Amino acid sequence: MPGSQQIFFFCRGGATVLAGLEWAPYVWSEPSPDYILVAYGMNDQTLQPTRLRRRPQVPVEEFGVALRQLAGDLHARFPEATVILMSSARPHPGWKGNSGLSHLYSDRVAAVSASTGSVFADGLRAWDQALEAGADPDSLYENHANHPTDSGHLILAAALIAAAGEGACIDPPSADRRG
Repeated sequence: MPGSQQIFFFCRGGATVLAGLEWAPYVWSEPSPDYILVAYGMNDQTLQPTRLRRRPQVPVEEFGVALRQLAGDLHARFPEATVILMSSARPHPGWKGNSGLSHLYSDRVAAVSASTGSVFADGLRAWDQALEAGADPDSLYENHANHPTDSGHLILAAALIAAAGEGACIDPPSADRRG
């Protein structure tokens, strides 16, 4: 049906980009999507206790390699789709799982976006701008750790809109944006 949209939402709490890489062949299927939004980083940067120290669940270098593979696989499988890579929000400042490395993960998402021809949606920047404008961190996290409230999700939606440029939606790369 012309003008219709089919939305497929797949999300799993606690998942990292490694899980996304493993699941991608099974969760995205025909018909070919127009847009694919990939948003990892929050759980990847989460500190995990080890015997000697706490380290991110997925180190930033491994995160970048896996995200590049995932984006490449999606571009190859769905060449007409626009792949959007979104950096995650910053965790709650008081959360014990916060590695303090969100900026490194966001930088990696931006670099992978540029190198794979994906659209970059800067969720971290939008989040930081909201905090700088006076947003209360306690009102942005549902669990005072890493899950956004409705208000927090609106901030991330603003990052998607910003990635769209002057248009009100994110157009496929081949679309005419003049009018």
